Amino acid sequence: MKVISSKELIYFFDKTNEPICQVDDGESFWVEAPDCYNGQIKSEKDLRTDINVETIDGALGPIKVNNAKKGDTLVIEVKDIKLNGQGVMLTNHGLGILGDFTKDVRTKVIKVDHEFAYFNEKVKIPLSPMVGVLGLAPENGRVHCASAGDFGGNMDTKELKKGSKLYLPVFIDGANFAISDLHAAMGDGEISGTGIEISGKVLLKTSLIKNKSIKGPIIETEDSYYFLASHKSFDEAARICSKDLSLVLQEKLDLDFEDAYMLMSASCNLGIGQVVNDVYTLKIRLKKDLIKESLF
Repeated sequence: MKVISSKELIYFFDKTNEPICQVDDGESFWVEAPDCYNGQIKSEKDLRTDINVETIDGALGPIKVNNAKKGDTLVIEVKDIKLNGQGVMLTNHGLGILGDFTKDVRTKVIKVDHEFAYFNEKVKIPLSPMVGVLGLAPENGRVHCASAGDFGGNMDTKELKKGSKLYLPVFIDGANFAISDLHAAMGDGEISGTGIEISGKVLLKTSLIKNKSIKGPIIETEDSYYFLASHKSFDEAARICSKDLSLVLQEKLDLDFEDAYMLMSASCNLGIGQVVNDVYTLKIRLKKDLIKESLF
């Protein structure tokens, strides 16, 4: 099976980036995904104040998907995640939502095995591997890989894990997706500004839904769909993903807006992906048994 790797990373989602390789509709392949620091943190002596922050969240790619056309939907299935044996977490003044309380610049190296991340001698955290950055080339402009939008990007949403599917609107022919920023575990919000940052390999499968576009990222898990939105305004991110879900409820259940609005309020959960990047990423959950059919 194909393994995609590269020493050169991209730092912006940009349609002018030249693909490093191409994959087919329906193909499965491994990618070697870097951690968000691109390997700069090797020991607890390596502090965030000492590294090149301009290279944070550099992504592997772009990878062209053959036969992907503008107006399609790209489906990226995360079939497996294999983590390397060491993760890191860092603090810095101002990092995260409580960064103004941070007195020490600190690096914690965290051992990882097949079950747990060992935070310290007393605390071990069950592994929940997930992908932080996964996005396509936007239609216009360039967006740093540390940010997110309707093209995906640095969504830092823990449901993007083994067994899930990410649906993204295709803005340019070839789609040109890129990936990075694995986590061994991360809570909703990524409160301190980092999860357990780690590198590893991800087994992906790409497929296309032809001539059908969506408004923004959707994650499918075994029992639910999550509609995602990222925006500089928390309120606007909540409005965008809620509006997207309301349209689906209207279509699938033959409801007018008012009934879809009330049903969503009674049965769907609005949650947080992350609140520590330059935009907020929010998610709203639709359980599959509510619409009793596939979304696509």
